[in-house]
Amino acid sequence: MQAILDLTAQAPHPVYFPASYRTQKELQATGLKLPANVRMVDPIGYEEILALMVNARGVITDSGTVVEETAVLQVPSLQMRRATERPQVYDARSSVKFDPAEPASYPAAAVFRKLESLVGTRWTHGLGDGHASERIAEDLHRRLMTEGFARHRPEHYHVPIERSYRGDGLDG
Repeated sequence: MQAILDLTAQAPHPVYFPASYRTQKELQATGLKLPANVRMVDPIGYEEILALMVNARGVITDSGTVVEETAVLQVPSLQMRRATERPQVYDARSSVKFDPAEPASYPAAAVFRKLESLVGTRWTHGLGDGHASERIAEDLHRRLMTEGFARHRPEHYHVPIERSYRGDGLDG
C-alpha cells in the first residue's frame, strides 16, 4: 500500500479515492497517511463511479473490471497489479501498468507520462460488440415465452464457452 500511496503522491492531478470501509480501517490501523493530493471519500454506488470515470482524466485502480470499463468508455487507466485478467486493455493500449511489489521498475514520472499520453486518444478493444443488452433482452424474452428460467445452456451463448464447462482437472 505504501508503494501505491507514494505513486499517487506524485500524480500531476488531484486523486479522488472512494475507499471501502475496510480499506479506510486498514489505513487507520497501519498509520499510513494519504498524500495531500488524494481525497478519500466513503464508498459510492455503481452509477456514481461510472459518472466519475467518464468525467475523469484517468482512473487509477487495482480492479480488472474497472480497467475493462474504462477501455470501453475511452478513459485511460493505470492498473496497479502484477498481473491482470484483462490483458485486452494492454492490447488496446488503454491502460498503464504499475506493479506495487516492484515500484522501482515503474518510476512515477514515467507512469504518469504514459497515462497522460493516453488522454484524448481513441482505441479499439476486443471487450464486447455493443449488443449485450439486445442479447440479454432476447434471452429473457425466450425464457419467459418458452422454457422458463432453467440453467444456462452452452448453445445459448454467442461466443465459445467450452472452457467454462470443463472439469477442474484435479485428482481425487
